Amino acid sequence: MKEKYILSIFLSLLLALTSCSSSSTANDTEEANPVEDNYIVSDDLAESEQDSAQETAEWVQTDSGWSYYIDGEMCTGTVDFDGITYTFSDDGIWDGQGYLSLTSESYDNTGETIPGIVDGIKSIDGAEEIYSGCYLDDGMSVVVSTDTEKMTEIVSELYPGYIEIMVVSGDYNEVQLTATKNAISEKISEFNISCWTSNKDCRVVIGTVEVTDELSEFVDSLEYSGCVVFQIVESMESEVD
Repeated sequence: MKEKYILSIFLSLLLALTSCSSSSTANDTEEANPVEDNYIVSDDLAESEQDSAQETAEWVQTDSGWSYYIDGEMCTGTVDFDGITYTFSDDGIWDGQGYLSLTSESYDNTGETIPGIVDGIKSIDGAEEIYSGCYLDDGMSVVVSTDTEKMTEIVSELYPGYIEIMVVSGDYNEVQLTATKNAISEKISEFNISCWTSNKDCRVVIGTVEVTDELSEFVDSLEYSGCVVFQIVESMESEVD
């Protein structure tokens, strides 16, 4: 009888120890996986998901101003991306300015006149030497320059607080392109050609039905012949203005 009593006490102690061990394990598990405000922060977000968010990031213009969406989510408050800090209202409206006109004047929030990009750049001493041209690409203002680093600094100083103006590289400046185009224009009737400047390609384009030896020799004689490209057309009636 005494042995049964001792065995009963031993089993009770064993069950108590097992219960305490389980409770301790559960507490350790909770500490290893903290949950704050019912929101679990995961450190192993797939890179593909991050890339997808970047791919769908875009500026959207509304009647109230400019908003920025990342992966379909509208940004609010202070947001950092591409190394720049932006501030948005609770309604998602950015407190800065939108895209600028290439040639027309714009106005900032105070009503001050902002020159078009072309005039603004050319107003800076030395800028014309590295300016090749500009164009619009899906609403984004693109400036072509022979010195992208210096041009980026000029644009940033001229238009602070605006959505970035993209600066891309070109191997000829506008003065060289214009001089070449003018020289070719004098021969339009003689060679039965058309001529125009492509700011996007930083090239002077000659539209012609055929590239004759005489035309090639003339182009080779130009000081900046490397900036000239030919575009074959079916007839001069389809020339590009």
